Amino acid sequence: MGVPHFDVTFDIDGNGVLNVTAEDKDTGRKNNIIISNRSGRLNKEEIERMALEAERYKMKRIKQLQIEAVQGN
Repeated sequence: MGVPHFDVTFDIDGNGVLNVTAEDKDTGRKNNIIISNRSGRLNKEEIERMALEAERYKMKRIKQLQIEAVQGN
């Protein structure tokens, strides 16, 4: 058994609708969810914070993959 590899994409449109897509890189299976901006949901600041965190995680993961490639993992 190996380590699962997923690509996850977050997209927020101008109306605050969040579209999240995940793809299993080993099997090619994809799934997505759309989260609309209704009352009781995340506000604009919370969405922006989450998008920033996702971008930070993405950059951290890219660096990790580069290190693993250099190390031959």
